[in-house]
Amino acid sequence: MRHWKSIGNLSFLWVAVIFTVTLFLPIAQPAAAQDIVVCPGFTAEDEIDIYHEVDFAESIVFHVCWHNVPEVLEATLVIESDVFQQPIERSVDAHPNAKEGDLINLNYPLDLGATLIPAFVTLEYTWTLHFLTEPPQVQEAQTIHYIDDSVLWTKTSSEDGTLHVHTAPGDGEVAQIALDIAQASRLEISNLLPMTSATFDPIDLYLYPDAETFQSTLRLTGLDWVAGKASPEIGAMMVPISNRASMAEDLGQRIPHELSHLLLYRAAGDAYASIPAWLDEGLATQFEQPVNSNYAESIANVNNSTQLIPFKEMCVNLPASPPEMALRGYAQSHALVEYMLQTYGHEAIDAILTAAKSGEQCEDTLVNAIGLEKSGDQLAEEWLSSLQPDFFDLRSPLWIGLAFILGTFLIVILVLWGRTDGTRTIKDYNR
Repeated sequence: MRHWKSIGNLSFLWVAVIFTVTLFLPIAQPAAAQDIVVCPGFTAEDEIDIYHEVDFAESIVFHVCWHNVPEVLEATLVIESDVFQQPIERSVDAHPNAKEGDLINLNYPLDLGATLIPAFVTLEYTWTLHFLTEPPQVQEAQTIHYIDDSVLWTKTSSEDGTLHVHTAPGDGEVAQIALDIAQASRLEISNLLPMTSATFDPIDLYLYPDAETFQSTLRLTGLDWVAGKASPEIGAMMVPISNRASMAEDLGQRIPHELSHLLLYRAAGDAYASIPAWLDEGLATQFEQPVNSNYAESIANVNNSTQLIPFKEMCVNLPASPPEMALRGYAQSHALVEYMLQTYGHEAIDAILTAAKSGEQCEDTLVNAIGLEKSGDQLAEEWLSSLQPDFFDLRSPLWIGLAFILGTFLIVILVLWGRTDGTRTIKDYNR
């Protein structure tokens, strides 16, 4: 019994050893054996291969494959895009156990949790190989079109090829409605803003088939809830079809709004960041067809500036929450820009853009442009004063109301007086 027990123990020991070796065998394998598997289509005749793998909103993996001749110490990856303030640069060490002549695959997985990339941007990346005995070698730049593949997009374009509407299959009629709105509103907006060489550059409008798909994409790329999204840097807009029944009206509001942001960006150029957010949003609301009725309701009972969000607090962004404050921000912006255009004309917009291009920031752009030494909040006081009735203006509702009441009173008096006077005359006649 003890003999069989010893054999059993030995058997168990051998099984454990074999399992352990099998478990760790992949780690002990040469790097070249692993690398061959992840270099698709790479042959002994190829000198270098660069490719990428994209899983929208999940991961982007950048690869570079080469035969280790001459020997490489490390590779540097540089990723650039119009939406990045500065390029992303990462270094990846070569495999420590690689020998000269081995097939090497280095990769860098971009963390899309830490680096949020908007949909539909174009990324350009470049690998540089740093050799042990030779100067660095910069490889040819590669391009990634970061497309949201949650929708199978189909494209409808304007005759001049400058407007492209992308919709889900079967939404061709919707695409034409959106295209007509975009063309009409682009003309209206360009009549107000200064023309530049970029004004009629191509624009892509991605029309999502429903709000749920649209909001899902926004969340995946780190954005909060919005009714539409413009990415002026890449000439793209994203708008959902929230309600098919009110589709024409919804698109009439959202497309011109987002298009205004894009065209203002093109008019301002590098100075766009100096344009006050309230001016950018307030201008966009001017082109909505029809204008959102909630704006007027939000500020209907505002009587003085203490009930307003200070405009200096809306230089960079409008409030995003709570909802009533977000709406108030848009409503104030709409009302103030409307007043500014009516009072100072579209020349005020030209002057603000000129001031921004000269390096002025936020409040200063408004002060210097209008030339009245008024900040946004001071201009708001002027706007509020314009809403109050002028006591000495006989055309004001106050005087019209008083005249109606007084006139009605006089008519009643005259009627009563006439009846009394007529009765006396009859009695005198009978006598």
